[in-house]
Amino acid sequence: MDHLLTPLTTTTKKGLIYYIIAVICCTAFFVHEFVPVNSQEFIEAVNIHAESKVVRKNARKEVLDSQKGTDLYSRYLSAKSETDRLWEEVTLLKEKESFLGFLSFQHFLGEFGWSFGLLIYSIFNLCISFFRNRKSIIGEVSLHSCLAFISIYFITWALQQYLPDYNKTVYVIYSVLITIFIVLSTHKLLKNKREYLEHLKISIHNFFHFLYRDVDKNDLIRPEKKVVFRKMRVDITNKTVGNE
Repeated sequence: MDHLLTPLTTTTKKGLIYYIIAVICCTAFFVHEFVPVNSQEFIEAVNIHAESKVVRKNARKEVLDSQKGTDLYSRYLSAKSETDRLWEEVTLLKEKESFLGFLSFQHFLGEFGWSFGLLIYSIFNLCISFFRNRKSIIGEVSLHSCLAFISIYFITWALQQYLPDYNKTVYVIYSVLITIFIVLSTHKLLKNKREYLEHLKISIHNFFHFLYRDVDKNDLIRPEKKVVFRKMRVDITNKTVGNE
């Protein structure tokens, strides 16, 4: 009895490992969504600094107003004009180097490339899992589905400026629906392929069964044609199995 339970226990443990990895992956990728960006102390410090900048701006305005008409004020206006001109050039170059809304092509690859690669990887592994057609693939499919969901979510996030301004819940639902579609489509395609291969295998079996058994058993070839037929049968077999 023990030797019958061992395979079941091993399969269960293996499936459990896939679930654990899926939970770890989801936690690792989404834990930052539940952690505050900054502490309250930091936020208060930023607000105090902003108030201080307002005071400084007002004080600077008073100093500048007091220097109007002086050579120092003229030099300040000239320097400010040059600085503003240079900043416009920087802004134009920044827009020129931007790519699909990202700061640069390098930034685009950094934000979009890994998630797209993860999506391809997850679909590839889904294909392998479904093609094996084993009885216990739920754990594998769950893991690869989680990876597909993660990649789709971050692809959506990377391209969110081209999408409607919905909240994160909508994008999560959107990612889940796309993931379900990918999983079901992959399963359907691989199922059709397996059925086609099985049909092809049966057809080839029936074909050779006819050539090597039915023809001889039912004496379908005239005696004077049997030598030619058997040679042709061997040639067809060699070409079919790839011996030529």
